[in-house]
Amino acid sequence: MSRFARGLSALALAVFLGSTGVSRSQDATTIKLGPSGILEISRGEAAVGMVELSAHGAGWTHAPQKEAKAEVSDLPDKAGKQFIGTLAVPKTEGGTIRYIQTVKPLSQGVQIEYDLTMTKEMKVSGLQFSLYLPVEAYAGKEVLIPQVRDDPKLVGLPK
Repeated sequence: MSRFARGLSALALAVFLGSTGVSRSQDATTIKLGPSGILEISRGEAAVGMVELSAHGAGWTHAPQKEAKAEVSDLPDKAGKQFIGTLAVPKTEGGTIRYIQTVKPLSQGVQIEYDLTMTKEMKVSGLQFSLYLPVEAYAGKEVLIPQVRDDPKLVGLPK
């Protein structure tokens, strides 16, 4: 179990789905933002991924961002979106994570930043930024993941 104190902040990451093993279609890759800030990524009509903040309370009880309550607004000059929300963490005696998430478009993806504040000291089994990929499309393939301040990483996925 990990213990996170108040004021955990600033997770920044660039997300781009480029797969060397999945056949490319002529369809554009699109990113739809859900009401709580989750990102649903599709190519044409096919879902190719989802990105969200996830927490796990004691005993790995999952608290997905899609269940959070958030208010959304445009960033200045319509440079992206901001979500201000609260994620209830199960089995923490009322503990929540307040988040401010900004999503900005990049030339080949998006930049996502989270500023997280714990409402109280709590034990959690996990706190992560998750990228979900459909198994049928990516099993045994490779995914190119750009890094904010480093060269892209080519990651092999299990079958």
